[in-house]
Amino acid sequence: MAKNQIERIAWIDMALREQSFPTRARIAERFEVATRTGDRDLEYMRDRLGAPIDYDAARRGFYYSDSGFYLPRVYLSEGDAMALFLAHHFGSLWRDTPLAEGAEKAWRRLGELFPEHVQLPTPARCRMP
Repeated sequence: MAKNQIERIAWIDMALREQSFPTRARIAERFEVATRTGDRDLEYMRDRLGAPIDYDAARRGFYYSDSGFYLPRVYLSEGDAMALFLAHHFGSLWRDTPLAEGAEKAWRRLGELFPEHVQLPTPARCRMP
């Protein structure tokens, strides 16, 4: 996802959350993009991020149909997930080395990016086969 798209999606999410009913034209004007670009962002949010976005004809704008929805803080591709797995695996090998403290700190910070229902075990608690 490009930096500009991330900025647009963050803004769209905020506008939906504030129930300001953003429109395609408002998204396009705000970011100086074509309305089709805003459409693609909304489609991406619905299709890839699972956002329950609906259109309110009376207010002529979009809204979250589930007010409890939150965008995932971290979106991982299969490659990202594999890299995390390998980092965790090899990080546990550093358990009794000078690198252990830094690796554990980095792993805790990474874990803070995930929603509450996702927990990452610390490398110190992992056992090697």
